[in-house]
Amino acid sequence: MAGKVIKYLVLAVIVVNVVVITYVFLGGNAPPSRPMPNPNGYDDLVKAGQMITPGYSYDYKRMPKEKLAALVATNGPALDLARAGLKKECRMPENYSRDLAGESMKYMTQMKGLALDICAEGRLKALDGNTNAAVDSYLDAIRFGQESSRGGVIVFKLVGIACEASASEDLRGIIGGADTNACREVVQALETIDSKEEPSEAVLRQEDNYIRAVNNMRERINLLFEYRMIRREKDDFSNRFRANVLRRRRLEIEFAARAYELEKGKPPQSAADLVPDYFKAVPKDPVTGKDMGLGK
Repeated sequence: MAGKVIKYLVLAVIVVNVVVITYVFLGGNAPPSRPMPNPNGYDDLVKAGQMITPGYSYDYKRMPKEKLAALVATNGPALDLARAGLKKECRMPENYSRDLAGESMKYMTQMKGLALDICAEGRLKALDGNTNAAVDSYLDAIRFGQESSRGGVIVFKLVGIACEASASEDLRGIIGGADTNACREVVQALETIDSKEEPSEAVLRQEDNYIRAVNNMRERINLLFEYRMIRREKDDFSNRFRANVLRRRRLEIEFAARAYELEKGKPPQSAADLVPDYFKAVPKDPVTGKDMGLGK
């Protein structure tokens, strides 16, 4: 009897998976596009990305101060335009194209380059001894990583995650020179960024919409035979998404702990000591759902 129950359960799981796969690949056309924000800050981000010198900013961490200052000055108008865009609601348009590879390469060159230019500005401020101002630049770069990929498919979100990772690394590097106000600013900003992030499930839905929009029925049938590969790619994306959330929340705890130590003259004993004076609640591990601790 138990064997039959298990067999039926396995069969039910298989049927459900087949239904899901069939819906994704053979379902109807992509749903109607959502109304775009008006004005859409994403338009400003794209224009700003087109204004920079491609590839130049990738060496910003090794540049001498004079060359770094020249880079920041040259890209000043682009950075101003990007910041104007970040003050507006942003979302990528759903103008799905079959040339995703070409579009993603162009997008990566412009958006990643612009994010690194913002980080370069932060490094210049840090070299000048203005740590608090550097904090503002790095936080802008993190926001840029999120807003420049909002509404996009997996490949664009991965570029956004890479932008955020670069800024997070630089931000962590100056934590020792940040005063209490700067530390509190970081914690509050990261809490807000975390609360506004587009869920990974939304990105995956947009990926499915893209598949249905650009492939005809025969192509969708062929994709059924690549389901396992596509499933692995989606799982890999979900893992990288969670890793980025974990990195951001770890940074939030580190800056909160730094502020606590500066104000109280001793380090906190646990993350719970930081509530509610430094953040509203202890950040959750995105994998386990449990409260995170002070350890790395």
